[in-house]
This record gives sequence, structure tokens and C-alpha cells, in this order.
Amino acid sequence: MYKVVILDLDGTLVRTYIDWESIRERIREILGLSKDAPLKPIATTVIKYYSKNEKFSNVIELIESEELRSIESAVCPSKIPELLRNLRKCNYRVALVTLRSWRTTKPLLDKAGIQGVFDLIVTRDDAADRVSQLLKVMEFFRVRKEEVLFIGDWIGDVEAGKLAGVKTVIVEGPEEVVDLITDLLANCRHIERWVRADYRVVL
Repeated sequence: MYKVVILDLDGTLVRTYIDWESIRERIREILGLSKDAPLKPIATTVIKYYSKNEKFSNVIELIESEELRSIESAVCPSKIPELLRNLRKCNYRVALVTLRSWRTTKPLLDKAGIQGVFDLIVTRDDAADRVSQLLKVMEFFRVRKEEVLFIGDWIGDVEAGKLAGVKTVIVEGPEEVVDLITDLLANCRHIERWVRADYRVVL
């Protein structure tokens, strides 16, 4: 039985459009790295390995400027805010983990209409890698790993979930999150009914 649902932000709850490969190329030039330096995930790698580089602040500024730029075109399904609120009504604790900074996370949450629906938000300001973020959430809620469900959108989330020892589900986008949370709510007696576009469930 899950007690805590942890969700990633970009690509999971919200579709954002950032050309990360182009940004990696620019960062390699700024830091003087070889063209095949992976830089994945980009912020985690930069913080972990290049924080003492004299150009570090320039790189972080570049990353944040692109993250802020992406907010204007970000898209979040209209059902997601209410779904997240209903999870909390069902006594799930709901946490957000993101490799964005808080400076670029807050306006994205505002744009998506999901500010204030989380019990805990962990950004790269709190922990710069995904495994540490997951462990921080579990420590905060004092739950066992088998009581946690993590929802992400890329292979790095799978690897982090395995290292943290939590059940991890990978989605292709926010639309799949809608279906996944709806399935979780189907077993909840606190919600009298839930309406989906293709069917109605009355509990």
C-alpha cells in the first residue's frame, strides 16, 4: 500500500520544450569540455563536477534562463491540479522532485495551476541529484521504500528509483499521469466519484 506519491515535474506533470542538446553544446564551449562530454542530467553534472570552475555561475545562469524561457510554452493537462488535490484527500502524501531551481520551479507551478497542491517540494537547491531527492522525501515523511511510488519520465528516473529502492513508473507525458492517478483514486473511498472523458466511476 503506497503512502507517498512522488512526481517529477518537466515531462511528467508538465510538458516543457527545451533544446537540452543545444544547451549542452554551449556549456561544453563555456567550460572548455570535449564535444562528447555527456552532461546528463545537465544541472546535476554541472553542480557535481564543475562547481569550482570559474565559469560555473555563467553556466547556471544559462540553464536557468532556458528553464525560465520554457515556462511560456509549458502545457499541463487541466485535470492534473484536481487529481493531485484528490490524492491528498485520499490520505496520500504528495511530493514533487525537480532538477530545476526553486527560482524556475515556482513560476512553472503557477503557470500549471499546481502551486500549493504538494506536501513537499524538493528542487536542486535542496539536493542536486535525483537519488538524493528521493531519499530526502522518504526521510521527511518517515516512510519505508515499499510505501513509495515514484513517477518520472526518463531512464535516469528508472536508475534513481532502483538506487533508492522505490517502485518507479515511467510515463511518456502528463496525459499518462492523468490515467495513472485516476487508477490510484479508483480505490479511494474518500472520493465519492470521479469523471473521466471516456467513463464515469462511482465509488
